[in-house]
Amino acid sequence: MIRRLHWFLALLGCAGTMGFGVYSGWPGAAGFALGAIASWWNFRRLRAFVNLLGTPDSTGLLGAIAWSLFRFILLVSGAFVILKFTKISLPAACFGLFLSVGAVVLEAIFELTYGRTRNLADPPL
Repeated sequence: MIRRLHWFLALLGCAGTMGFGVYSGWPGAAGFALGAIASWWNFRRLRAFVNLLGTPDSTGLLGAIAWSLFRFILLVSGAFVILKFTKISLPAACFGLFLSVGAVVLEAIFELTYGRTRNLADPPL
């Protein structure tokens, strides 16, 4: 499932970058690509964070809050740089940030369409 999510992220990222490139030129394509890369990075970090929850190496609530604050500051700083110093399209970058949501929706559709049905009494696969 996670591997398929990465494929959906790559597929949507390429399609969106080409679409914004056709629609609004290189500033749109670059903006969407940057947003898509940030979305992919955020997806990987969230996955690693969720995998660490409850383990002995976990940083606890304070570490989770600090990491979330760091990610937010990094995102706002990137948006400021895009707005202030480049011609890259900020709306396209915002669309790219929602790439993980699109990949999860595609994964849900895939699972609903092609997922195996099983008895709830059966152990998970």
